[in-house]
Amino acid sequence: METAIIAFVALAALLMAAILVPPARRERVREGLRAAWGRTDGGRTLDEELVRDEAAGWRDIAATVAPEDTVDDVTWEDLDMDAVFCRVDRSTSVVGSEALYAMLRQTGVDAETLARRMALAEALCTDEEARLDVQQAALMIGRRHFHGALDFLRNAQADFPGPGYMLLAAVPVLCLLAGLFYPPLFLGIVFSFCVNLIVHYRAEVVWARQINAVTHISTVLAAANRLARSGAAAIAPEVQGLRALCAKLRGLRAFSRLCGETDDGRGDPLSLIREYLKIAFLVNLVGLRRAGVEIARHASEVRRLYAHVGELDALVGVAALRACGQVCFPAFEAERGVRFAALVHPLVENAVPNDGAWTRNTLVTGSNASGKSTFLKALAVNAILAQTIGVCFAQEFRIGRARVMSSMAVRDSVRGGESYFVAEIRSLKRILDAAEGKTPVLAFIDEILRGTNTIERIAASAAVLDALAGKNILVMAATHDIELTRMLASYQNIHFREWVDQGGVTFDYKLRPGPSRTRNALELLGQMGFDRQTVERAREMAARFERGQGWDVLEEKQI
Repeated sequence: METAIIAFVALAALLMAAILVPPARRERVREGLRAAWGRTDGGRTLDEELVRDEAAGWRDIAATVAPEDTVDDVTWEDLDMDAVFCRVDRSTSVVGSEALYAMLRQTGVDAETLARRMALAEALCTDEEARLDVQQAALMIGRRHFHGALDFLRNAQADFPGPGYMLLAAVPVLCLLAGLFYPPLFLGIVFSFCVNLIVHYRAEVVWARQINAVTHISTVLAAANRLARSGAAAIAPEVQGLRALCAKLRGLRAFSRLCGETDDGRGDPLSLIREYLKIAFLVNLVGLRRAGVEIARHASEVRRLYAHVGELDALVGVAALRACGQVCFPAFEAERGVRFAALVHPLVENAVPNDGAWTRNTLVTGSNASGKSTFLKALAVNAILAQTIGVCFAQEFRIGRARVMSSMAVRDSVRGGESYFVAEIRSLKRILDAAEGKTPVLAFIDEILRGTNTIERIAASAAVLDALAGKNILVMAATHDIELTRMLASYQNIHFREWVDQGGVTFDYKLRPGPSRTRNALELLGQMGFDRQTVERAREMAARFERGQGWDVLEEKQI
């Protein structure tokens, strides 16, 4: 009797702990999220392998989106958008990161969707309870689950456990029932447990991909169900949509939860007991088989739910950017072009802000390292951010909707047998082709056609830029060729400048009207230690050429 009382008390204690621990833990989590909100050191460091995983969802979506509505791979790489993505990503879960990546690749999203995103981000910024509900649900998903779950949805019923495993799962039950009539058969439960123990851990290897995918989907379902209970007004329409989807996916949630622990079980004292029961009855494999059937039946609903949860988590991250005071919401105009105040590049620390208006085709000139390329990238990156997630790293940003394209970090291909100049031409041609379409284009070109000789470079650059000027496109091109500023009358000119003295070269990185009137290459020769005679000789030759007397012929020297 005394033993029974002790056992009862112990069981009651376990049950009380199971009831009380999760709510207390949830409240501690909410306090931690409150404390972390508004920090300026958000974002994350670039992990290229992780970003490739997070981009997998976009590759699945890209086939359904018109090319003119996307940021193409060349532009994405030119602008180092993987690093920008990591800079702005404050999502709590991998689902949020995947959703954010897909958003950033689609500049052609319709105005209604973009306005909804901006309004929702603003609401999440001000409504703490809504924000915490989303973040806490996203924490259930985490960042270390299976990234290929969406790919898995296409072949959900392929290569799943067969009926033989179902028979093994039924053996303990059969032995239990048979033992009631013939007690020695109770020993079959022990034998069955040993066999199923081996099968269970072997299955974790053989069916790892399927188990990981279904477990990940299970955590997303659990997070969606948590969010569906939110009463926060800021996310009421989204919650209503999630409730409808969760109702359709009740069966899937029940089976998918059997495949592995969701975050609901963390800190539960009864989890060890559950683990032994899962082994004895091969719960993982039974759940996996049934979950595959349910996923195949409701793949469309799973995708929509996945997208809803991911978007909410991603927009909490956008709201976090807004709360830090580092960004503004853009304004959209019917006229083509961009007007901006205090514009900076999100990847540049202590960046110098610039004001300006870009409503005409423009040439940007200036010396080496004066800030031309960074400015072009800052404008292009913010044009993408404005049209995808509705934020800009500026005090003010007004833009006419357009596709963003660039030709900057051109690379030759030794394996492909393609020279640098050919790669440049190919990159520029794709922009020219895009300009023939109905969608306006914002084109950013850095050091146009630098892969060939001076005469042909200037001639070809002028011809290409002039051809672009007559299209449905707004061009901003950075160049060292001052001749282009005189040849292209239809282009306006802006520049960056520098000052050279004995202390070195000084840049202020401020945008100025008109073409550049300064040069620093010859001064830098002296600054870097070249002898005075070499520097003076270079100056003399440059001056002679500018007087129209051509280049000096340098005689052969004896060693």
